[in-house]
Amino acid sequence: MRAVVSELGPAFDLLATYRGVGDFFFERAGIGVSGHGTAVTVQGSPHELPLAVADALGAVAARPGGPAPLAVGALPFDP
Repeated sequence: MRAVVSELGPAFDLLATYRGVGDFFFERAGIGVSGHGTAVTVQGSPHELPLAVADALGAVAARPGGPAPLAVGALPFDP
């Protein structure tokens, strides 16, 4: 698995990267993250998820010197 992560300047319009279905966008106070698609799906019990997410992030080949990989997810209310 490979992550493509870039730090952007303050004039970059992050919301312009949002294309709709399959994308995600989180922003607060001028700091945000935007992405598209699913790299990996992690499932398990509430007790298993923290380790499973840590393992999945550890498998991402991040760019040397670049930002760290980021996990974005949704937790279901009823499995």
